[in-house]
Amino acid sequence: MRSLTRREALAFVSLALSAGASTSLLSACSSAGASNMAGSETGTSQLTITFLEVGKADSFVLVTDHSCVVIDTGTAKTAQDVVDSIVSLGVSAIDALVVTHFDQDHVGGAATILRDFSVKAVYTTYQSKDSDAIDDYLAALDDVGLTATEVDTTMALTIDGVNYVIHPPDSSSYDKDESNNSSLVTRVTLGDTNFLFAADVESERIRELVADGTDLSCDLLKVPHHGIYEDATDELVSAASPTYAVITSSKDQKEDDETVSALEEAGAQVYLTRKGVVTAVTDGSTLSVSQE
Repeated sequence: MRSLTRREALAFVSLALSAGASTSLLSACSSAGASNMAGSETGTSQLTITFLEVGKADSFVLVTDHSCVVIDTGTAKTAQDVVDSIVSLGVSAIDALVVTHFDQDHVGGAATILRDFSVKAVYTTYQSKDSDAIDDYLAALDDVGLTATEVDTTMALTIDGVNYVIHPPDSSSYDKDESNNSSLVTRVTLGDTNFLFAADVESERIRELVADGTDLSCDLLKVPHHGIYEDATDELVSAASPTYAVITSSKDQKEDDETVSALEEAGAQVYLTRKGVVTAVTDGSTLSVSQE
């Protein structure tokens, strides 16, 4: 069977996304033409990423000319703030919602987002725990008639010219903090500019990613686990070699000084969401980062 051309692969992914494709269909796209999907010739001219100020929690909104992707949803307490922020960006529909793992500070606002927006597709990891926030999320999926895709093999998507590579955990069991280490890690690329969203991965998972030869290089790193220093933090910083880094911490639960030092010593400019919303804008060749 012949390989898909880039145009065919892009059309296949677009069709899969609009239809709410299953993991098997998207994996087929990835294996048949993932290398051809990078760098859409007809995609967006600009990607804006907003790192929301939602305390010691994660929620990021990635907006292009014709798309919106949301990575994590903050807590149930901050859910309306997240919704209001998304609306303020001119968004009425979400092409993809990525729930990196099932801690309440990542999945807590998902139910509200699912009910308040038209969400085309949801991607997540395996469920390693139970909680009220997870129950609310699962109920909301049912209410809106969506089935989340559990990512169990590396998945490549292109949405409006932006490439998303989602890395699932290799294992379904970790010695320490299975929920954090089960996180999806997402590398986002437009042109020559790369972003790495490292969710809450801890040392065991960081070393797994490095050992697998995963491309962790990036211009901007969303630092894992709210800036808590890990045995493997220096290894991640070395592999990522970011120019900028964003840490999601709060005034009451601050990041570790050792993490900030490791990043700054490697030449990264560090932004803390506890000091305000962080915005990154790229056209694929240049990148600007600012804070409100």
